Amino acid sequence: MPYRLDESTDLIGLEKTAAEFRPKLIVASVYPPDVNYSRIRKIADEVGAFFMMDMTHILGFVAESVLADPFEFCDIVATATLKVVANCIALANRLVEHGYKLVSGGNDNHMVLVDLGQFGIDGALVKKILNMAFINGNKNLVSGDKNALVSNGISIGTKAMTTRGFNEKEFELFADLIHEGVLLSFEAKSLVLGSMDQDFMNVFISPEFSLGDKVSDLRRKVQALAPSSGSKMFGYGLRFYEFCDIA
Repeated sequence: MPYRLDESTDLIGLEKTAAEFRPKLIVASVYPPDVNYSRIRKIADEVGAFFMMDMTHILGFVAESVLADPFEFCDIVATATLKVVANCIALANRLVEHGYKLVSGGNDNHMVLVDLGQFGIDGALVKKILNMAFINGNKNLVSGDKNALVSNGISIGTKAMTTRGFNEKEFELFADLIHEGVLLSFEAKSLVLGSMDQDFMNVFISPEFSLGDKVSDLRRKVQALAPSSGSKMFGYGLRFYEFCDIA
């Protein structure tokens, strides 16, 4: 059973759900602000549950004391490789400059979660357009969504691009490309009847899809950005989704 984020206080509204369902295990994972481990520990103790943290994405931050250490509070901790936060902040700040709302108001780690609800556009539609332009984004539920199949968020991670040599300036350029993709999504919205994945695909695979040239132009910009980091790992024909990861 998922818990919800109280955006007015930036606290996790978990007590009611835990008291109602009395789970045997409470699992916390990464979201843009730091995790309030002590509060979740208290809730777990109140219902007799184990507390597990999946810090797969933030091990490096914890190791360098950039983010809080879960080991003091958790019964189980899952870990993986480190990631870099400065590039993600550059990406997040640039998206805010373009007028986007970030869930929790910002980020403390490698992940940006964008709430598109204010624009009235579905995250799945934005994802389709970005994917067509070789940008790998992922639709994501955000606070206020009522249907898991129709989400108003997109999440973007920075690990793979950082690993391949992108710097903060290039992440700002990447944010500009994401913004261009969202603008194309507004145009695509008028062509789609329905909100399911198949509805999108029926339009995008149609020979009469009128935005093909604009999507191709965005794709060329994405490909042009690929070798700009100076890394020999990039090739002009390398698809962006092969080195741009999702959160």
